[in-house]
Amino acid sequence: MSSLEEQPNDSQYEKRDGATKERGLAPESSPYDSTYEKADEHVGEKVINTDDEEGAKEANHDVTIKVDRKQMAVLSIAMAFAVFLFALDETIIATAIPKITDEFDSLNDVGWYGSAYLLTMCCFQLHYGKFYKLFSTKTVFLVSIAIFEIGSLLCAVSPNSSALIVGRALSGSGACGIMSGVLIIISKTVPLRERSIYSAGIGSIRGIAGVAGPLLGGVITDSYLTWRWFVFEFTLEALN
Repeated sequence: MSSLEEQPNDSQYEKRDGATKERGLAPESSPYDSTYEKADEHVGEKVINTDDEEGAKEANHDVTIKVDRKQMAVLSIAMAFAVFLFALDETIIATAIPKITDEFDSLNDVGWYGSAYLLTMCCFQLHYGKFYKLFSTKTVFLVSIAIFEIGSLLCAVSPNSSALIVGRALSGSGACGIMSGVLIIISKTVPLRERSIYSAGIGSIRGIAGVAGPLLGGVITDSYLTWRWFVFEFTLEALN
């Protein structure tokens, strides 16, 4: 009867490791060792207490512009108004297009009243990104609001269909800078751990304005006011 195969003992393992070291090779290791080591490093991660002054400073180390809570509240309201107004302008004209077409007798231009705004809003995205990089964020943001207001005013006093389309296009170019500026302001004033909350809030406001636009446009158009009173956005934006 054949004898059982001998099992390797500790001395054989020692000889193998010694031979490996003599050849200049690293001992065998599992590919999961580094993963476990990285996970162990985060087990004792420090919890930052933002109520403490030192903890608040440590939590806001990734913020470019320091603002307190009151300033942030005012800034948030201003950004919310800006986003609401330019998002409202995207769809508020939809229910007024029949009245505008009848007034200007411009059935051939009916597709441009809404498209001109969205077209310039998309085309100037990259340009505003460069502007915000080269110049002051505050300056570019205020210039964007001014362009939006001028375009809205031109729409309100437009004597013909062509002027209305130009005004819509000008408003769209300003709205593009407003949206880009709001996101950049959030990135510079809000800590990283809170940015998702502010970004979600901005997205919600834009969605609400998109739904409320046609409803509000229909109410204004069918009342004793005319579609030209959409320029009330000019006043609200100026107050903002």
